[in-house]
Amino acid sequence: MKEDDAPKLFASKANLMPLEIQKMQADLKLRFGKKAKVARNEGGVGKVEIPFTNDDDLERIMTMLGLNA
Repeated sequence: MKEDDAPKLFASKANLMPLEIQKMQADLKLRFGKKAKVARNEGGVGKVEIPFTNDDDLERIMTMLGLNA
C-alpha cells in the first residue's frame, strides 16, 4: 500500500486532532452558531466548550441541549 492510499487519521502535522473529532467540532459550530471547541488527551478523555455572549445566549444553548430551566 502506498502512503497516499493509507487512511488519514490527522488533517496535518500542524493540527493533530483526528479528522473525526474535527468533523464533530465543525458540526457543533453549525448547530450552535458558535466556535465550539473539542479538546481531548491521548487517552480520549476531554471536554466540549461552547462559548456564549450573555445570559440569553446561554439560555438558547441550554434549550438546544434540551436542558432548559
